[in-house]
Amino acid sequence: MEERTFLEEKKPISLETIMLYQLDETLYSYEDKILSLISSKQFKRAETVLMDLCLHVLNIPEKNQLFVLRVFFKSIVTSLIILQSEKGRVPFFVLERSYHLIYQIENWKTNAEFMLHIESFIDQIKAGVIIDHLIYRGNEYVEKALSLIYHHLKSDYLTVNWLADELAISPTYLTSLFRKHLNVSASKYIAKKKIEAIIFELKHSNESLHTIRTRYGFSNHSHFIQFFKKHTGMTPLQYLQQHFI
Repeated sequence: MEERTFLEEKKPISLETIMLYQLDETLYSYEDKILSLISSKQFKRAETVLMDLCLHVLNIPEKNQLFVLRVFFKSIVTSLIILQSEKGRVPFFVLERSYHLIYQIENWKTNAEFMLHIESFIDQIKAGVIIDHLIYRGNEYVEKALSLIYHHLKSDYLTVNWLADELAISPTYLTSLFRKHLNVSASKYIAKKKIEAIIFELKHSNESLHTIRTRYGFSNHSHFIQFFKKHTGMTPLQYLQQHFI
């Protein structure tokens, strides 16, 4: 059988079976809502909309519910990839995680299983399918700041002041924009992204802690330990022992 590409997996929502039950417009509406909520990081609301969809399709014969839900959930994943590709190159690890999520969707056998996996589905999208600077649509300065953070995350000069200088605005104004549009301060956002990247490397690479912390701009070991503990509640060694050993 000829292997299909990732984007070819995205089937149109208005397939014959869906049309038969007059669901096409309803599903387009649900998809628009969910993509909008994910793009604006309203993940809990996205979960609520997905649950509402699962309840809605209970109105069609059981044998067709699984088909409709599989097409819809896979469409969300591939639509997010397409949406992000419009702003830049989507990293390979995002495609890899998206494939894995689609594989999981294919193995859900009932409407009830889809309902049970909604939280996990959104968590995996949040953690592995979306890249902030590619998915975000909104304030121009926030968009540029997210891109700068992504591309300079390993730099020791990445600070709120540096970002503000690059954007030709004040640090205070930049912080207010982050709070307004992302519900977090710019400094906490930078710290969160550094921690996430460091944890990922601790988990998936064989490099030493010294090599990893130096890569992300921490030349002082004590300062790095304090930074890591402040944002995770434990030291790097404690974190590794608790989560990966």
